[in-house]
Amino acid sequence: FKTSLKIRKDSAIWCTYTIASIVGASSMITRDSVTVVNKMEKNYFKADFNYINSIFNTELDYFMLEDLLVGNLINYDAEEKFKSHEDSTYYVLSSVGKRRLRRAMEKERLQKKEPYIYRYWIYPAIFRPAKTIINDLTDTTSLEIEYLSYEQVDSSYVPAEVRITASSPRKKAVVLLKYSRTTVNEFTEFPFKIPDGYEKMD
Repeated sequence: FKTSLKIRKDSAIWCTYTIASIVGASSMITRDSVTVVNKMEKNYFKADFNYINSIFNTELDYFMLEDLLVGNLINYDAEEKFKSHEDSTYYVLSSVGKRRLRRAMEKERLQKKEPYIYRYWIYPAIFRPAKTIINDLTDTTSLEIEYLSYEQVDSSYVPAEVRITASSPRKKAVVLLKYSRTTVNEFTEFPFKIPDGYEKMD
């Protein structure tokens, strides 16, 4: 299906979902809620943000999702100390060093101290992420985001193709995003509303 996606920084993400040129659904994601309107069935439902995490078995918040979609380093804090090194292609940042990463993966005591491990692979030419991996050591789940290509829009580099893989011991979900037309730093309206007569779903 095709999606029209609009993001207002640190505020809201609005989407419409089109199948065969017919708008089948729309959604509004805010910092604390998710609202989905099913135009095919004429109903809607509201949930808190954790609805997204329940689908993909992740532990994202709104700001992390926004970073993922626009190609920022997810949950990156410039004031924290990261381990860094270069390989043949990328700059690599990690919230723990290689030796401690291996120990944290294996030892329960270290998992409690550092339950989340963040690793970023960065394109040196444009300083944008090529790949991000987030490991939740408490339940051995992981989220991997691969930015397969970028395009330059005005003076910004924005994702053109992204592959998202959420994995747990019991299941795996893969989402491939292909961006066709992107604009940045423009005023945009969010024409989202629940039509009269739509039934609320639990």
